[in-house]
Amino acid sequence: LPNTAYQYTVNVNNNLTASNQLSGFYLRQVTNENSANYNDVFKFVGSQFLLKRANHTIVLNDTWVLSPSTVLSVRGGYNEFKDNNELPEPFDAKTLWPNNPAFTNQFVDSNRFPTTTLVGYRGTGWSNRADNTYYQYGGNGSLSKLAGSHSMKVGAEYRILGLQSFSYGASTGTYG
Repeated sequence: LPNTAYQYTVNVNNNLTASNQLSGFYLRQVTNENSANYNDVFKFVGSQFLLKRANHTIVLNDTWVLSPSTVLSVRGGYNEFKDNNELPEPFDAKTLWPNNPAFTNQFVDSNRFPTTTLVGYRGTGWSNRADNTYYQYGGNGSLSKLAGSHSMKVGAEYRILGLQSFSYGASTGTYG
């Protein structure tokens, strides 16, 4: 399937002092992927979408050399992945019923052609769309100590993974 994408990263390092180094990293990636049944010639046939996906990643690291044998490292980060279905063609379903605002004001998302099927025909429409955002954030730290030929390390990590999802359902109706 046709797919366009771009990605860029930025990395910044700063030695705050001889014993304290700070670094940051940012990544942005965006892809525009056609759904498996996308048809750019007949845009109103089937339930097709353009999948717009975007990633954001931010990481900050701070490392302190506390003594010649002790190092403390702390890291925090955030990652977000948007996985949203957009329509291949703008359409306002309210224009189909211009004299019935009591009906059309009930649409959760009117920017879609209603699902319509005829006997013996596959159908058309852009209902049952969902917007999803997956996210992760957290932090960790570690303390490393050298003692002669031994190395000891202790640390902890805290992380949250989640999903924010909104399903529009058949927001403009299903007709047969």
